[in-house]
Amino acid sequence: MNLMKYLNSSKKNLFRFEYLQNFEEEENFMKHWRETGLIDKKSMQDWWNFIKQKNSKGIKTSRVRRVVFPLTEYTRMELEVHKMTMKFGDKIRIIMDDAYKELKIQAKDFWIVDDNIVLEMKYDCNGKYLGFEKKDNWQDYLKIEDELHENSIPLEQFLNQN
Repeated sequence: MNLMKYLNSSKKNLFRFEYLQNFEEEENFMKHWRETGLIDKKSMQDWWNFIKQKNSKGIKTSRVRRVVFPLTEYTRMELEVHKMTMKFGDKIRIIMDDAYKELKIQAKDFWIVDDNIVLEMKYDCNGKYLGFEKKDNWQDYLKIEDELHENSIPLEQFLNQN
C-alpha cells in the first residue's frame, strides 16, 4: 500500500511528526517560495482539501514540527504553509530542538494512522524521500506522540514569540 492509501484509510485520526528541517521532494515548491516569497497555493490545494475533508468527517489531523534555530529556509516556508493548513482543521504544534533532545526519543519522521498503524518515513541525508516502513510497535509510538504533545507549543504561540 502506498502512503496516501494509508492516510486515506484513516477513520479516527492522523498524526504526523516532522523531524527533518529540509525535505528535498518539495524543491519546486521551494523554488516558487524563493522567487515570490509566497506559498504556491495551487500546489497545496489537494493537501488542504484532504485535511478539510478528513476534519469535516470528524477525523482529527494533527502534527508536531521540530524546529531548530537558526531556521532553515525550508522551515520558514513550511511554517507559513502550516499557518494556512490550520485553517482547514490541522492542529499543529512546535517542539523546539532542545526540548526534543531532552526527551531522548529515537524516532524521527513518522505518521500514526488511527492510533494503531505507524509509518516511519525514510529520507536520505539531503531530505530525499526514500519510502516508509510500517512498524509493529505502535504502542511505543503512541507514547512518543504523547511526549511530543506535552513538550510542544501551539503553532500560533510559537509564531507570536518569534
